[in-house]
Amino acid sequence: MSGIISSNNGPQGGGEEVGTGGGVSNGGGGGGMASGGGGMASGGGAGGGTGGASGGGGGRGTDGGAGGGMGTGGGFMATDAGFWPHEPLGSTVLIDCPMNTRDCEGRMKNYNSGGGIKQMNDAPLSPTGVYYDRLPANATKGDAAQLTYFKPGAGIRQLYVGFRWKVNADFQGGIVGNKLFFMRTAENPAGGEPVNGVFLLTPGRDEQGNWVPFHLNFSHNVGGGLLDNSHTCAKDFGLECQPNVNDVLLYRDTWYLVEGYVKASSCMTCRDGVVRWWVDGTLVGEYTNLNYGSGVVNEFVFDHTWDGSANYQCQNRDCSKEWFHYLDHVRISAPP
Repeated sequence: MSGIISSNNGPQGGGEEVGTGGGVSNGGGGGGMASGGGGMASGGGAGGGTGGASGGGGGRGTDGGAGGGMGTGGGFMATDAGFWPHEPLGSTVLIDCPMNTRDCEGRMKNYNSGGGIKQMNDAPLSPTGVYYDRLPANATKGDAAQLTYFKPGAGIRQLYVGFRWKVNADFQGGIVGNKLFFMRTAENPAGGEPVNGVFLLTPGRDEQGNWVPFHLNFSHNVGGGLLDNSHTCAKDFGLECQPNVNDVLLYRDTWYLVEGYVKASSCMTCRDGVVRWWVDGTLVGEYTNLNYGSGVVNEFVFDHTWDGSANYQCQNRDCSKEWFHYLDHVRISAPP
């Protein structure tokens, strides 16, 4: 079995409701721009009414409309469709957060008191506050951060996530793989089968140890043969779904817009699950016949599982260097 299947070791259970947000609808009138090969429309219209608002403070009208006044706990809300080009039209916004605090002003859960906020003038969407997760120098474990959003009991079948992200210039990357974020039901199955799918960066070194750009893959990340996608993806039981549309290279110390869309399969063997992901608006991977869950996917986790395993031991990396993931603005929504 491939080494990337090690499960995220975050806490299980947990019936606390995290960030129920305010149900903002994406997309007013006007035509949508079709995503590359995905058949999904992104909003684009004028106007744009809002649902409930959390916190105070003004914002922008949905999809570029005038007015709107959506509160985000005092932060900027990136509601224009151009910010999130592949969010499906009519999606209900669950989280839109500039990440000026470790827990999105209390609307997300940050387990283990890890991570932090750093002021970065180059933050591309909502400067200057940026969330970070860190693997310190001379350490084999990270800050133990696990930034999580889920809505207890919500049987959501489709989930969209978008965010701005980069790693620092000294980020070497593990020799096996580098987990970036999860779209899953591991803590919140809501009647569906728990799954733990993860988007991850390939090793950032070649066989000679030279640093090379990363690729972004998806893994269903469920071992023991409980999920089998060998009909469409690579490695044991189809564990690794590689870029099959455009293989966009990811470079260190460079900001990217990352978007992911997941639709759970009807059952664990139904082959009707969908996963798509984009980098800077370019469709990287699209799989439309996956086994992934049983009708529910409703959880986002930004976690890299820096757990002291061989992937992070000093014999396998330059321990004089700190590694950072930076996160500027997160958007999570439930497509209709």
